[in-house]
Amino acid sequence: MKSLSEIQKELHEFIEVRGWGDQDVGASMMSLMGEVGELAESLNKGKSFERIKSDDDMKREIGFEMVDVLNYLMLLAENCGVDLQEMYELKMPLLAEKYPVGIDRESVSLRRAKYRESGKNKLYK
Repeated sequence: MKSLSEIQKELHEFIEVRGWGDQDVGASMMSLMGEVGELAESLNKGKSFERIKSDDDMKREIGFEMVDVLNYLMLLAENCGVDLQEMYELKMPLLAEKYPVGIDRESVSLRRAKYRESGKNKLYK
């Protein structure tokens, strides 16, 4: 199985040989949001995760939309010089610290409210 870094590199090569590497930030973000909208539309057809899991055609449609979202996200990362795999590996331990196993939903809600009030995420200092 390919790593996220390998997939990001493969997408970079796919885009470069087609001459598609010149999108600006706004256009890339709008493309990503358009694909997120298409994913949301496909997911809404499913009505439930159980229905989606049991319908191979629906899973395929939703999976393809997820790949489109992932591709645009990786394109944004590439153009911003962000290694998503590296960032994932750095962030997950911070999230595990912020949301330890066994934390209840009320505590999570309180932490999120405190974050929104402060306007700063203490996790990234």
